[in-house]
Amino acid sequence: MKKISVIVAFLALIFTSCQQLPEVGGTAVQDASGDWYVKRYMVYEDGSMEDYFGPDWMEYTDKFHLLTYNTADNKADELFVDEQGEFFYKSYAMYLDFKVKAKVDLATLKITATGAKNLYEDNTVDIEGAIIKDGALSAGGKPIDSIWMTVKLSDDDYASIMDQLFEVDPGYFPQWDHYLITGVRYTGFEADM
Repeated sequence: MKKISVIVAFLALIFTSCQQLPEVGGTAVQDASGDWYVKRYMVYEDGSMEDYFGPDWMEYTDKFHLLTYNTADNKADELFVDEQGEFFYKSYAMYLDFKVKAKVDLATLKITATGAKNLYEDNTVDIEGAIIKDGALSAGGKPIDSIWMTVKLSDDDYASIMDQLFEVDPGYFPQWDHYLITGVRYTGFEADM
């Protein structure tokens, strides 16, 4: 009986290993999908920029992750842009908290959103940006994709929040126009960490 069981198991193994498995494919927006190490800057109305989240904030901002990935519909012209709640510091009245469904053009890798509903906050978000194939070098010195985007939240009232927080006259803190996010694709290689 034991021999028969072994033979049946062996034949079952041979039969299943001879079946052709379906090919596993990527998503419709796989060329635009990724995990990105990013930095963010404030851009004022006059075009000047400030890395307010820079060197003094390195313990918080060294390697923020931004994700771009397919929607449940897996359409070839839309994806989620998701900062995963990493840009929010309530105690410092700073926020750039967003997850939106954006349009993507796979031919140019441009990403856009106008008045997109923010799935993290009660506001809307405008995005204009792009992915640039081999647009940068990784920390290990290899060509790597880069990403940039401007992001504008409909209710960004940082200046008035800071005025109230520090109990100063209204208008003491300047209000920026939008954020600029730039970064590179996360590779997962230790040399690029």
